[in-house]
Amino acid sequence: MMKKIYLLFLITVAFACGEPTNVETHSNESADSVNETTELLVSKMLGDPLIYMDDHFEFLDLIALKTPEEIIISEITKATLEDSEIFIHDKKLSSLHHFNLNGDYLKSFGAMGEGPGEFLDIGDFAVVGNKICIMSKSKKGLLFYDRATGVFLNEFRYDLYGDKIAHIGNDEFLVYTNFNVNDEHGSYNVFRIDSEGSVKEKYFPFDEDKQHSMVSMSGYLAKTGNDIYFGLPFDQFVFSYNKDDHNFFPKYSTDMLSQYILENKGDFDAILKPEVLIKSFGGESWNGSTYFETNSKIYLSLYDLSSLKNVLIDKNTNEVITISKRSENPFFKLIDDPVMMAENNELFFPIYGEKVLSDEYFTYTQSSDFQKRFIDKRDSYEKDHSYFLLKTRIK
Repeated sequence: MMKKIYLLFLITVAFACGEPTNVETHSNESADSVNETTELLVSKMLGDPLIYMDDHFEFLDLIALKTPEEIIISEITKATLEDSEIFIHDKKLSSLHHFNLNGDYLKSFGAMGEGPGEFLDIGDFAVVGNKICIMSKSKKGLLFYDRATGVFLNEFRYDLYGDKIAHIGNDEFLVYTNFNVNDEHGSYNVFRIDSEGSVKEKYFPFDEDKQHSMVSMSGYLAKTGNDIYFGLPFDQFVFSYNKDDHNFFPKYSTDMLSQYILENKGDFDAILKPEVLIKSFGGESWNGSTYFETNSKIYLSLYDLSSLKNVLIDKNTNEVITISKRSENPFFKLIDDPVMMAENNELFFPIYGEKVLSDEYFTYTQSSDFQKRFIDKRDSYEKDHSYFLLKTRIK
């Protein structure tokens, strides 16, 4: 029942803000490029949820984020690992924190307010060499800080309500606006901008009469290493960004959309309603909001029969592993969805501190070396901590 209430809350949020795309027109490229895509079977390959982390993950570390008393982390929305440093984004509290790999707190960037270097929100962030870039909806722009000192450098406005950002090099960025209509730049989902806020190119136009809602449970602009991926909400394609051509191409065509979602993906009024999204009514399926990819692995989320699942795909063997909180092992209720993946297949899961202390998540420990090592590291800490990062490597 709680899951249904939560899903209804997401639907309400979606209608409360934003505007949105004709997903039939995917990018500036011709339709011929769709023929170059690889078929990625996900839904057809789903199996029973994984029971033992040991089967596919190696335990590397449990990192306690050791914050001072005045710093509170409500929820880890995104994390980035750069040169053995961790940057943590808490979207709920509009904060961006800096730690080393031991979990020692180093500093935070910016502050709440409306003055220079201040913001009312942090939509997303990016590490750009020796600078930190924060994207703020309230300022409709980018704020830059010195990475080493945290000192505010400058800011640029581009008159876009951005939802996600990805640095593409040469002081240029991709901004995903999540169906927010812009009077000056038009109804597009992705923009390429420079660091001074000038719009260089537009991608993925949409029909604002049919797609007029922000969607949080589906769609993404994601980056693993130097590679950037994009997925429209309720769409079967995974796009990759070509930095040389400054364009997107459909890398994969998936089977994640149920027939009703596939037929109505261009009309949010037909999709974003309880009888479609909640399992007891429609039991539909669609792509989620998590996507990571390396040379050998893909980790993504999807809704299967309106239930959130994560899958791990081996690109060499095409094996699909289902990861779900519905596993008979309660350990999977302990870990949240991963927030970053490194090119060496290291995957980081955030864990709320109070849950770590509860024995209810460790009933399978005697059969799991992974969980034993987890508990040993947990017990090595001398005090409780509000948040942890579980560092793993995919086998």
